[in-house]
Amino acid sequence: MGPNVRFTGVAKSNAASAPIYNERTQEMSWLIDRVPATTGIAVASIEAIFQVEAVPSSSDLGETMVLMGETQLRAADDFTELEITASDSELTTELSDDPTVKPADGTVQP
Repeated sequence: MGPNVRFTGVAKSNAASAPIYNERTQEMSWLIDRVPATTGIAVASIEAIFQVEAVPSSSDLGETMVLMGETQLRAADDFTELEITASDSELTTELSDDPTVKPADGTVQP
């Protein structure tokens, strides 16, 4: 989590498991046992949501806040025996992956 951001305790998933927050390391992890081969194509994608609370400080005024650091994914393909890795950049209040949010909407206002 970013500075002045905390996990509220709310986490849900459409998989058998939900994300788990480690307060000591401030990391969210999500362990998924198996993902069927047709997931995201013939059946719905596996998704998780969790809620955070951000309390800006005076130094955040006019800036965006980091909500979550870089996300990393690691998985193993049982069929090919290959390891799969992926990552995404930090998530800020700019919410650049959300087309309904304009970049200026993520700036901390007084």
